[in-house]
Amino acid sequence: MAEVFDAEVAKRPRLLVVDLSALRFIDSSALRVLMRTHRSLNRDGGTLALVSPSPRVARILDLIDIAHVIPVYANVTEATTRAAGTGPEAASPGTS
Repeated sequence: MAEVFDAEVAKRPRLLVVDLSALRFIDSSALRVLMRTHRSLNRDGGTLALVSPSPRVARILDLIDIAHVIPVYANVTEATTRAAGTGPEAASPGTS
């Protein structure tokens, strides 16, 4: 997983959207990769956005309060609109 994220970060995207809908569980090593990816993108002016977490994954994300650091959106459309700052609520991401 880390290698895939590192390769994407190397492309220096302005927005990297990660669809979590098929993920049924997330552990500390995956969370660490997400945080490292967020820091790397942020350093270069980019944004990491998480979308569509399953209820179980959403609960874990809520427990660690990740939305204060990495925005979590209900779907890709919301992420691309709000994370880009073009939607009416661009500054306040929501969780699903």
